[in-house]
Amino acid sequence: MDSEFPPGVGVYELAPDLPLVEPLLDELTDRYPAADDPQLLAGRCRQLAYRRLPADLVATLTRFRDAEHVPVLAVAGLPVDDTRIGPTPDHWAAQRDPASTVREEIWFLLLAAVIGDPFGWATLQSGRLVQNVLPIKNQEHEQSGHGSLTTLAWHTPRTFHPYRCDYLGLFSRCATTISCRPRSHRWTPYDWTRVIARCWRSRGS
Repeated sequence: MDSEFPPGVGVYELAPDLPLVEPLLDELTDRYPAADDPQLLAGRCRQLAYRRLPADLVATLTRFRDAEHVPVLAVAGLPVDDTRIGPTPDHWAAQRDPASTVREEIWFLLLAAVIGDPFGWATLQSGRLVQNVLPIKNQEHEQSGHGSLTTLAWHTPRTFHPYRCDYLGLFSRCATTISCRPRSHRWTPYDWTRVIARCWRSRGS
């Protein structure tokens, strides 16, 4: 396991598969102008994932989906060209050249298509399937993906809707913090009461 990741995190190292993965991404980037291109999303994304991604990678993603043998799975090692992508935009809707990240977004959706059905919310970033989580001016202290000067409190993403996602994916080059409960532990009302009380104390301090 790569020392970059803590114990308990599943890691799939992509380096041996790059001779197969990178030509595939070049091909798809030339063919589709956006990751949410209707032709790509109309069933083709999952077909491409199962037919063209490395077999070991598909098997690892499938095991994670079916068995959840680890709380987090990291697929590490895809080269990213920062010069091509350019500077971080001032706002999620102000990306100068949306095409600059199509390669990475298609890759992200290919992985997601093996695990489930990628979807977005109409009320979040205009329904984008791959959203930009970045600092926004005048939102520095917000408890959201756009804050930058405050610690984001423990939270479960997208709890505003009863049909929230089963899995949340992050394409990131920055550290993040997660938490999970042991599979063997059965939560009782007392457990939930303690967790809620701790959350309120944390928010009030």
